[in-house]
Formats: sequence, structure tokens, C-alpha cells
Amino acid sequence: MHDALLALHVIAAVFLLGPVAAAGPSSARAVHAHDAGGIRIAQRTLRIYGWASLAVLVLGLSLVRRQWDVAFGDTWVWVSIALFVVATAMVVGLALPAQQDALSDLDTGADPTRHLGKIMGGIGVASLAYVAIAVLMIYQPGG
Repeated sequence: MHDALLALHVIAAVFLLGPVAAAGPSSARAVHAHDAGGIRIAQRTLRIYGWASLAVLVLGLSLVRRQWDVAFGDTWVWVSIALFVVATAMVVGLALPAQQDALSDLDTGADPTRHLGKIMGGIGVASLAYVAIAVLMIYQPGG
């Protein structure tokens, strides 16, 4: 059971978190090109995979069992959960609204590039959090 859950967790991380990271450069290209269709595609990708990434968290939490030598009292588990919450907040609470603001600017004729910092910052922080979580899962400090 452990191996199956771990495999699902890793596979979900690759296929659900990868598109979140890729949505940043896609958004940047579309915003620079003033391409509303491209921004919408990147936004849809970020919305779908940003929310679907919660499956990675659920699968990860299902692996926290004393019988598998992982407990909620382990430092790396709590830090990983906190980082995942931060990553999700950056994607859903910062990058997605900034993409919407860029689309609104295109509709009104304003320059959408002023929102690139929020889009790329949100996705960039989320991507760094995902990398930190992977390192924590491998080394398990405080576990």
C-alpha cells in the first residue's frame, strides 16, 4: 500500500505541479505579446492545475503514518505542509488574479505588462516552494 501511495503522490506531483510552473513563462510570453488568447490559456492551465495540485497534498498526507516512520510531529512534514499552503496561496491568490488583471488591461487598452511581477512572482515562489518540499521529503530533517 505504501509503495502505491508513494508512486501516486510522485506521479501527481510531476503531472500536476509541472504545468503550474510552466504557466509562468507562458503567461509572460502572452502578456508581452498582448495576446489575450494566450493569457486565457495560461490562466486556464494555472486555475485547473493550481486547484488540482491539492491532490498532491492529499496523497502526501495519506503517507503520514507511524507504521511508515512518518508522523505529523516530524518537522519536515509540518514545514512541507506550510510551504504547500504558501505555494497554493501564491498561485490562487496572487498569480491568477494578476492574470485576470492583465486581461482586463488588454480590454481597456492599458499596458498589461505591469502585472508580470505578480504573475511571475507568484508562480516563481510556488515553484521554489515545490523544490524545497522535494528536498525536505528526500532528507527528512527532524524526522
